[in-house]
Amino acid sequence: MVDFAFLREKKNILLPIAGVLIFLLLLVGGRLFFEKLAEKQNIPNKNPDLVVDFLENLDSPKTGENAILPTPDKVSPLTGLKVAADIMLKPVAVMIENHPASRSQMRGLNEAGIVIEALTEGGITRFLVIFDSSERKKVGPVRSARKYFVEWAEEFGGAFVHAGGSEEALGMLEKSNLQNFDEDGDIVYRDFQYLKPHNLFVNLQAVRTEEPEWFLREGWFNFSNEIPSDAISAKQFSIDFSLPSYFVDYVYDSVNGNYKRLLGGEIHTANGDAIRPTNIVIQFTEYFPIDEEGRLELKTKGEDIAWYFSGGKMWQGVWKKIGGKTQFLDGLGNAVKLQPGQTFIEILDSHERVGIKDLMAN
Repeated sequence: MVDFAFLREKKNILLPIAGVLIFLLLLVGGRLFFEKLAEKQNIPNKNPDLVVDFLENLDSPKTGENAILPTPDKVSPLTGLKVAADIMLKPVAVMIENHPASRSQMRGLNEAGIVIEALTEGGITRFLVIFDSSERKKVGPVRSARKYFVEWAEEFGGAFVHAGGSEEALGMLEKSNLQNFDEDGDIVYRDFQYLKPHNLFVNLQAVRTEEPEWFLREGWFNFSNEIPSDAISAKQFSIDFSLPSYFVDYVYDSVNGNYKRLLGGEIHTANGDAIRPTNIVIQFTEYFPIDEEGRLELKTKGEDIAWYFSGGKMWQGVWKKIGGKTQFLDGLGNAVKLQPGQTFIEILDSHERVGIKDLMAN
């Protein structure tokens, strides 16, 4: 009788290998699908002449028009919206993760004034979320910091909430003007109904109580309901950061005057509510890996192109940081005006990562 035991042994070895190969094929196939989808969309050209023109006129800026205007009392400098009379506008920056395993328990992202989304290692994105008035007792899940997130947070001052971080980020925090909140079991605590590491949250009310007398005086934007006359219609666009699970879509809702945000093809929610920013800024810059773990160096200073989306329209401008504060400017070098409301800032290295559907001139 022939002994087929050797075939069973090979089967036990080959089945797991076949499973891995099938997974990889599906992953690559999904990636190619999204790339083909993006190719079919209209992509405007990034206009590098805007940067050149701006640099040529650095010595003669338009008086007052490139400055952030003073914010009226009881109006948020982050959103241009009124806040309750008893709220003190204290800035709190929180590192919030975006791993798929963290999304169902995401809390607070929809209540922030400004949300910055940028790549970290491994093709994942992470959020730096800036609050000035929320007192939600559960915000997160909180994750670790990177140097460029600390650099942005320093521009607002106040508190910085994180769960450890890269060596560079932690060194910068020690020297910064930020009040440092790391995991402590009380203010930054774990909720064990969720699995580690996606279960760390922060009590914003407690942070605002602990935070010293540091009040937010100025944000990054001026606010106005007017849209530039040269803006073009762009009611739907997508962003391809890396993997399909981090693919972002924005769809303008003309009834509510904001954008539906989809993440990985699903409505992006926080505390069960849809995240619906009023404005989206795409800030183009450069980044590259700096170590074996794939951590990134990201350019936060200098100048480059910015794209602005608000009111279902899109227009181009420039961002610059020469000194201590980032400025977002329109094509004429004036401080950009956005509609009052939440702003998402997407950090990208190429305009080819953006697909804009039905792009039309007025």
